[in-house]
Amino acid sequence: MVVWSTIFINSRDYWWVDEDGLAEQIAGNDVHIKLAKVVEKVIDPMVLSPVVGFGLALIIMVILNKIIKKANLKETDKFFRSAQIFTSASLALGHGLQDAQKSMGLMFMAAAPVGFFGIKPGQTEIPLQIILMASLAISAGTMAGGQRIIHTLGSKITVLSPQKGFVAEAVSSAVLFISAYFVHAPISTTHTVTSAIAGTGASDDIRAVKWSTLKNIVMAWIITVPSAGLIGFMFEEIFRMLFM
Repeated sequence: MVVWSTIFINSRDYWWVDEDGLAEQIAGNDVHIKLAKVVEKVIDPMVLSPVVGFGLALIIMVILNKIIKKANLKETDKFFRSAQIFTSASLALGHGLQDAQKSMGLMFMAAAPVGFFGIKPGQTEIPLQIILMASLAISAGTMAGGQRIIHTLGSKITVLSPQKGFVAEAVSSAVLFISAYFVHAPISTTHTVTSAIAGTGASDDIRAVKWSTLKNIVMAWIITVPSAGLIGFMFEEIFRMLFM
């Protein structure tokens, strides 16, 4: 699903640069960053998506608990285990719509100045080679290196039941889809899923969520953004000194 969504639903809405041809601007070192757009389309959604994910999951889980309160537990678990096949598939689709798209944008920006993959000045369409590379890489990474993250999300934040897993996946998928299709804003799948899982746990009891683990995760999110920016700046300066 991640591969499919990356290949066939790639976004071409480059709102973070002036609209005079992305490849041409990058090749000419004349990229004008729209800071207001960065705040609107990156910073705001990055902060709001976990809040929305947590709130929606909490509300929906409370309502669902009331609906299934008198239902047979075995039958309920069986139903939601089956339903999770569809919600997990939709979450994988949302993962490709969001995280793979960001990778494609970075690869395009790196390839544009030297004309890799036949990119021409003024071109905004992402070449098929970049789409395939991004989709395969993110899928391979998910399959090969996701076990520890899955273990953390599945057992170290709260105790997940089939019902909670269903709600967390459904809410996360909805937030990812809406952000990609309607808001055109890049958000993190991990941020959204983590907050939705915490929301389902809090529906039972606020103490059912391991807030110390969640605090460590949020701290990692906060540190990642300036760290990535600093490392990117350092490499840019090194390459300028070496090659320009």
